[in-house]
Amino acid sequence: MNLKTQRRKFLPRTIMMTLLVAAPQLAFTQAADAANDGSGTDEKAKATKSAKNLDAVMVTGSHISSREALSTTPVVTVSAESLKLSGTLSVEDYLNTLPQFTAGNTKSSNVFGDSDGTSTLNLRGLGAQRTLVLLNGRRMIGAGPNGVVDVNNIPASLVERVEVITGGGSAVYGSDAMAGVVNFILRDDFEGLALDGQYGISGKGDAGVRSVSATLGGVGDRATGWLSVTHEERDLLRGNERKLSRYALTDANGTFVRTGSASRPGGTLLAIPTPNGSGGYSNRDYALDNLVPRPYNPVTDPFFDATGDYAIQTPLKRTNIYGRSTFAASDTTTAYLEAGFSHIVSAAALSPSAPNIRQTNTAPGMPANASWISPEIRTLLDARPDPNAPFSVRFLVPNSFPKRQIEYSRDTIRAVGGVMGEFTSSWKWDVSYQFSHLNATDVQRGDLSRRMVVEASTPNPLDPSKCANGDPACSPLTSLTNWTPQQVAYLRSDNLSATTGTQKIFSALVTGDVVELPAGNLAVAFGADYRSESNKDDPAPILRDFISAGFGERGATAGK
Repeated sequence: MNLKTQRRKFLPRTIMMTLLVAAPQLAFTQAADAANDGSGTDEKAKATKSAKNLDAVMVTGSHISSREALSTTPVVTVSAESLKLSGTLSVEDYLNTLPQFTAGNTKSSNVFGDSDGTSTLNLRGLGAQRTLVLLNGRRMIGAGPNGVVDVNNIPASLVERVEVITGGGSAVYGSDAMAGVVNFILRDDFEGLALDGQYGISGKGDAGVRSVSATLGGVGDRATGWLSVTHEERDLLRGNERKLSRYALTDANGTFVRTGSASRPGGTLLAIPTPNGSGGYSNRDYALDNLVPRPYNPVTDPFFDATGDYAIQTPLKRTNIYGRSTFAASDTTTAYLEAGFSHIVSAAALSPSAPNIRQTNTAPGMPANASWISPEIRTLLDARPDPNAPFSVRFLVPNSFPKRQIEYSRDTIRAVGGVMGEFTSSWKWDVSYQFSHLNATDVQRGDLSRRMVVEASTPNPLDPSKCANGDPACSPLTSLTNWTPQQVAYLRSDNLSATTGTQKIFSALVTGDVVELPAGNLAVAFGADYRSESNKDDPAPILRDFISAGFGERGATAGK
């Protein structure tokens, strides 16, 4: 930061501090002058007449309503004006600039489990699963089996303020609030029509982001209501389109050098036992150049680097519809209803698959009679203690094979209905029921099964031009760098996985003042809360069988 920028930022702060310090003295002087000229009584009467009683509010972190801005835990409040002035298209972009937050999933997240278009909040770096996200003080359904809330489902244009508890909130909300609580407070009413639109691009004219929203609302004698619709789109930007993110770098004794993996073009033979000259054997890795092995050199061999193919801005299409209405049944009773729907489509742009063919409990190793073995490789394999034993190989799929991609689609609905009222001016009650449902799918494209790679490498002993499994669609591999369209079609796998979840919450709350003490009223809150959550994750068969060569495997889960 240069000196001019510091001066610009320091000057307004200095003026503000000066005014704050001077304000009490100015007020005292004006009061004294007013008393001297006899107008103090009139001014005091006017001020009393124009004063407005402050409604009781419920501060995040407690169920007790209060008219005083006091809390037993530190609460940071972000106003809607601050969010608007920041110019960001999403709430989490602004919140992640606050010192209390460590960046969670953002538009730049492009790792398998984090590229599903979700935007998460991570207080104090303890993990998004330990940060509780509330909407109007109520829980939201998670975007997946881990229960982490996607803040994309919150209508940002109707946010009145955001309250952040930076201390642990587990005493009030449970262990999922261990790191703290982020409570989004929406506007109670809205009158008129508001249209909003934003568009942004990078300095190089790409990585576009577009957002439009419309809000329509009205306020009547006994009823209020508003409806908000938001649509956002985000373009893909790959790492190889920027010099800074084109390669993966690692720190080697203070110097950044390129890094990667052994899954290089041409392939790498792994842990091949070879004679060590003293009557024993040592495991060696061999790099393959046109199927000719040579000792693998980790210093000079070009590692496979997937960084350039990864996205540094993931594409996204998001539509949010959210509405709220209230109806005053009497002077002391009000019914309310909130309902929202969110549809999100996103994608993760990834590198080509890099299979690691090895012997596991669920997949065989590469057979010693593989159809693509060269005479030089045969010499290495025959020198092993067991020439017929399977071996391991890693390689990068040929250019004819499509790059990996994960397409996500997620629908979320949420409805809250309830009735609130007051017994007296100091005793209030609230009864509500909440229902939420999640339906998500992800399609992994550009994958291949490690088992099928072995099948395509195992020739029929009676006819080497055919695969041993007898499948007419299978064509034996004769190369690791050049595959025919028939071979690509046989090996390619597109995996469909589905996740569903349901949340039901019934809540009843009573709060009020018990007795007036010298330091203020003694207030209490008590009630009952019932929450039921169920989730089911049904991954594709290739993932459940732990034979995926291009994606992380996972088992099916279900719980409630």
